[in-house]
Amino acid sequence: MMDRIDVRLWVAKKLIEKASKCVVAICMVIAATCALIVHAGAQDPQLTYSPWAKACEANDRRICATSKEGRTNDGKVVVAAELIEQPGQKTILRIALPLGMSIQPGTRVIVDQGQPLNGDYVICSQNGCMADYEASGELVEKLKYGQGLVVQGINGAGQPISLVLPLNDFAKAYSGSTSATRQANSAPNISISGQEQLAYSPWTKFCLKGQEANAKQVCFTGKDARLESGTPVAAAVLIEPEGETRKVLRVTLPLGMSIQSRTRVILDQGQALMSPYLICFENGCMADYEASNELINRLKRGRSLWVEGVSAGGNPIKVSLPLVDFARAYDGPPTDPKVFEAQQKKLQEDLQKRADDAKKRAEASQTAALNQSANRPAATSTTAVPEHSIAPNIPSAVPGAKRVALVIGNDRYAALPQLRNAAADARLVAETLRKELQFQVFAGENLGFRATNRLQADFEAAIGPGDTVFVFFAGHGVAFGAENYLLPIDIEKPRVGEENLIRSESHAVDNLIRRVQAKGALASFFVVDACRDNPFASVGVRSIGNSRGLARADVPTGVFVLFSAGIGQTALDKLNASDTSSNSVFTRTLVPLLRQPGLSHLALAKRVQTEVRALAASVSHQQQPAFYDQIEGEVMFKAMTTPQAAR
Repeated sequence: MMDRIDVRLWVAKKLIEKASKCVVAICMVIAATCALIVHAGAQDPQLTYSPWAKACEANDRRICATSKEGRTNDGKVVVAAELIEQPGQKTILRIALPLGMSIQPGTRVIVDQGQPLNGDYVICSQNGCMADYEASGELVEKLKYGQGLVVQGINGAGQPISLVLPLNDFAKAYSGSTSATRQANSAPNISISGQEQLAYSPWTKFCLKGQEANAKQVCFTGKDARLESGTPVAAAVLIEPEGETRKVLRVTLPLGMSIQSRTRVILDQGQALMSPYLICFENGCMADYEASNELINRLKRGRSLWVEGVSAGGNPIKVSLPLVDFARAYDGPPTDPKVFEAQQKKLQEDLQKRADDAKKRAEASQTAALNQSANRPAATSTTAVPEHSIAPNIPSAVPGAKRVALVIGNDRYAALPQLRNAAADARLVAETLRKELQFQVFAGENLGFRATNRLQADFEAAIGPGDTVFVFFAGHGVAFGAENYLLPIDIEKPRVGEENLIRSESHAVDNLIRRVQAKGALASFFVVDACRDNPFASVGVRSIGNSRGLARADVPTGVFVLFSAGIGQTALDKLNASDTSSNSVFTRTLVPLLRQPGLSHLALAKRVQTEVRALAASVSHQQQPAFYDQIEGEVMFKAMTTPQAAR
């Protein structure tokens, strides 16, 4: 007879096997929950070790790594360490532990009985969860002459684990010749474009109960989104343990996410909620949000739950989970297993059909391209590039699509330092967009909170599917965490602890982006001429807010954001006392480039960066505009006519 813990392990493993074949998010969460039981019952493994070995990359023999790993009897790697050396960069000690570790406690490494070093996880992949340590010369010497490298972490059941990698052969490998060729490591390039069709499971409710006499029931109501290939990209599950007041909304994003960047969830156009990753398994990385009764009621009434994160490669991931059937699933009885099985079979068939159709479309497109190339006449012609020129990998513009712009310049702040050029900058940009680039422009100067709301509402009402959108703001800006806010002139100067006052009486850039995207805009450009330095320490320059000003922009597909300065920098209004221009250094550089025919948005941004940096350097100032691009293809603001010779 198996004892009680053995029975739990056996049941848990069987549930994991079943859940791995299941499509909906609930199965992913059940599998993760049961995996914790497996971890809880597992004993410290007996390991066999590879020798320390040094390998260098084939394309650059200066990039080398000295590594060792420990495996269980069935060949599974449960601990590994890699000392990575790259020219011009700090040496890194990268350690890896298995999936299923608790993310937030981080890791520790100790050489022999020395001082522990703490390191945060940076990424989890199919190979495990990794943490990086700066390997000083002192640490490398300890590794060379030490006996064991102790690697520690906390597993998903809250239990500490401590694994030792012997160091007896480290010095010989580290100082010796290369024994193999190292594969170049790169962050997984997770990217979900707005063009991809997603398949959704319905919101489904399951309730489970243990076999113990006093076991309580736990209900899961969840939904997930998958690519046509069947690859899961996002999921959300509401977890309700019987008799407990605390409920949890658990979201899941794919492996390969930046662990140090938090997840976000947004209900419709509401305020973003943020939460760190807690644990990663083969089906993805999970984060928990407290599900208050208010949040649950909003889910019942809402249209979409947005789940967002950032991949290790820096790509923002943003997936919408429709809520149309959430209330019915949540308030209704648990799903009958037979009904659920039928739903899963239908969804799998639908996914397979979509994958087959996508393959046929790709083959047809390739055949058509080859035929077109074969039939193209060998002649020279003159082709007029359309006013709105977009590279072929962006969908063609919707018939009747137009250009719409919002332009605001705020100088006369009541409670903050007044600015000199913001209104003049807005006038110059608005005139250029209206007269030379055929934008319908909604412009305002020195606007309070309500006036800004009114102008934004008129602007948003004018946007239609396929439109190109341009937003320009000059004035004060502030950031709290990852959220950037544009300030109206009647904003009050907050006291310590009054951040929510600013949030409620200013305009969040992310909210404006989401509203524009919801209108079906094809490509959206946001240009912010506000400093990114310490706002309260600055007088007469543009930015108030966090210690380093405006935050990095994580933008969705179809959006481009350009800041007038890098993080922590001030944007110059004038170069010096003899500078008579009525426009800031950034705007006087931007506008002529907007007018230049045939210049793509990326080329424009790089030119702005180069020219502003050079102008600022001429007066010993550091200012380099920063941009964040998720436009697929290239957009030209000014048309040109070019001769194209057939090839």
